[in-house]
Formats: sequence, C-alpha cells, structure tokens
Amino acid sequence: MQVLLIFILIVVFGYLFSSLIIKDLPLAERGGLSYLLGMGLITLLIFFFSWAGIKITATSIIAIVSGLISLLFFVLVLLKRKIEIRLPNVQRIFIELSWFEKIICLVIGVIFSLSLLIALYYPVYVWDALALYDFTAKIVAQTGYFVQIANQYFYFAQYPLLVPLGHTIVYLFGGSNPQFIYSLYFFSFAAIFYSVIRKGASRPAALFATLLLVTTPALFAHSTFAYTNLPYTAFYVIGIIYLYIAVTRNRPDYLLMSSLLVGLSTWARSAEPLWLAEILIVLIYAVRKKSIYSALIFLVPFFIIQQPWNIFQARLYGPTLSTAGQISLIPAILSTGVDFKRIWDVSLYVYRNVVQSWGPILAIFLIAVFFDIKNWITRKNLIMLLIILANFMTIYTGTYLFSIRFQEWKDIPDSAIRMSMFFPPLMIYYISLVLGKVSPKDK
Repeated sequence: MQVLLIFILIVVFGYLFSSLIIKDLPLAERGGLSYLLGMGLITLLIFFFSWAGIKITATSIIAIVSGLISLLFFVLVLLKRKIEIRLPNVQRIFIELSWFEKIICLVIGVIFSLSLLIALYYPVYVWDALALYDFTAKIVAQTGYFVQIANQYFYFAQYPLLVPLGHTIVYLFGGSNPQFIYSLYFFSFAAIFYSVIRKGASRPAALFATLLLVTTPALFAHSTFAYTNLPYTAFYVIGIIYLYIAVTRNRPDYLLMSSLLVGLSTWARSAEPLWLAEILIVLIYAVRKKSIYSALIFLVPFFIIQQPWNIFQARLYGPTLSTAGQISLIPAILSTGVDFKRIWDVSLYVYRNVVQSWGPILAIFLIAVFFDIKNWITRKNLIMLLIILANFMTIYTGTYLFSIRFQEWKDIPDSAIRMSMFFPPLMIYYISLVLGKVSPKDK
C-alpha cells in the first residue's frame, strides 16, 4: 500500500510538472509523461539531496515529493493554469471502434497484462540487474547514502541512478520486487507514442503503429526485467519525437520538453553520447531561425540534467569516463590513419548485430523512405529522417573508435543490440509520418 501511495505521488508530481510546460495534452499522453517525468526528475533530485548530505529515507523522499507537489500547485495557480482530468467514457469509445480496432486494442491489452504479470511473478534475476542495479539499490536502502559511500564499491557509480534509485524507492516503502517499474515504463511509452501519432493520423493507423511498438521483441522483453535500456529508449525516443514536433511546428514548449526527456535519457545511460545528434539538429534549427533563444531553451535544461552525473563520476574515476574525456581521445585515435579493413569489419559487425535485429521494421522503413522521396523538396519529413541517420552514424562511429581502443570489441554483440533498441520505435514513427499521412502542421 505504501508503494502504491509513493508512486501515485510521483505521478502527480509528473502531471503537474508536465502541465507547467505544455498546457494542452491528451489524457494518454499526459499520463505517460507524468510517469516518465516523475520517475526521472524525482530520482535525480534524490541524488542531488544525497550529494548535499541528506539521508535517503522514506521520510525524506515523502518530504521531497510532497514539497515539490505543493510548490508546483502554487505556481500553476499563480499562472492561472487549469488542473483538470477529463476521464473518457471507455465503454462508449470501445463500442464505437471497428472490429479491426477492437482486435488491436485487445492484443495490446493482452501484451500489457503479460508484461506486468511476468514482471510481478519473477524476482530480480538478470545478472547486471541483480549484481549492479539492484545491489546498489539495496545498499542505499540499508544505509541511506549513495554519494558518501560510492568510492567503497568499484561498480557502484558505473551507471547513473535512475534504475537503482527506482528500486530503492520500492524497498524503502515496503516493496519486495521492483520489476513492475519497467512494465509502467512500457505502458507510458506506448501511451505517449499512440498519442503523438494520433494527432495527425487516423485512429486505426495510430493503433497499428502502437501494436508494432509493443510487439517489438526487445522492448517487450525489457519491460519484464530490470535493465536501463527500456527507460533509456522511452526517454530518448519521446524526446526526439518532441524535438521533431518543436522544429516542424515552431513549438518552444515541446522543445523544452524534448530537452528534459533527452537529458533524462542520460540519467538512465550516460555512456553513449547519442544526444550529440539532437544538439546538432537544435543548433542548425537555431541558426536557420536566427534565434539563440531556441538553442538555449534546449541546451540549458539538457546540461543541467546531464552534467552533474559526469562531474560526480569524474571526481571518482577521473575525466576519462566523461563525454568530453572520450571526445578528447578521438584525435589521437584517428592520427593512426584510416584502416579500411577495420571499416569493413565494423560495417559487418553493425549490420549483423544491429541492423539485422530490426527485422521487418527495416524493410517497411525503407519502403517509407522510397515513397517519401517526392516530399524531400518540401522537407516535410526530412528532419526526422536526418535525426535517425545522424543517430545511426553516431553509433557506427562510436563502434569504430571502440574497436580501435579495445581488442575484445566483437565479444559483446548483445550490448550492441540493446544499445540500438531505440531505432525501431523511431522508424515506426517515421513510417507513420509517411504512410499515415501525418501533417507537420497543427490541425
């Protein structure tokens, strides 16, 4: 019961925070964002308070969340923002659905139910989840500290704390199995995904795209156990989609939300600097608009979220783990010259362990690109396509540089597959833009 209460409060915080940034959102999208923002920002703030010396306990977490809810409510009242939840008539909506739509809804419902049942039935068991994330969570729950004892455990601070602190919250409030957290990430991701597609596509198209999303094997599997990849994918993909909406519709509020979500993706996983692609897009957008404000509204919140963990890690392990530290090694690596055999080996590796894992989605994506060629002259969907390509080139380049530094680079194909989990959702969204006839203009 205590676990349910704290998660309700976290969602309420996320709801109020999302309402502060974007006024009007459909209920499904608002609900999904409430969970993502609530979990992301609350765990980040717990880390900040731990850094300040405040003990991590159930009481301190309740105080943090309740205080933030009160503050946000006060700010929303001052801004005269309406805070209301309009519950839809689910029975009436379901009756109005076509048989095709009803079948899709039932299949999606079954998939969600299976995800939650599996997550609740099995304890934390996958190796990294057990030995790394959950171990960290239990130590923090027992001692009340993270920052103060991080240097006592070599692996304690290898990854950001979104996942471990999520587990810590469950344990501190009397829970015994935190894996339901990932099913909730799965539900929230799908709800937002459906909503953003539905804004410009027909209901059957949006439902079918959501069905493709939830039946993606990697996403479903990761919704049942405690890894960082699903939360990372949810934050990163929705952040990119909001960036696309912000750029194509000139929406500063969506640009700010994109910044927060992409920033929180680094709070799940910080090793892969894929966000460099989004920063490049934002800078190009700001130059074309001749507006430094557009750049600042993305960059400032992003680095406020992304930098503290890098600073903390640099103090423990030195600067080599930071993005700047990794980038500084590139000139020395490239000074050895271009190795064409290595380029070929890396290409084969990426194809076999990344591209092939996308399955039929890749074929549909290529068909969508072919049909969209005629629209390139108007740049209707080109921005989304460029973001996908920029991310792919970032992964390819990173793999090439990794292969030069580490001889065992070919021994971790599963890691490459997990790292690229966000591509199928992005490709499905692009497919919906082209084949679902989504317009970049507000309707």
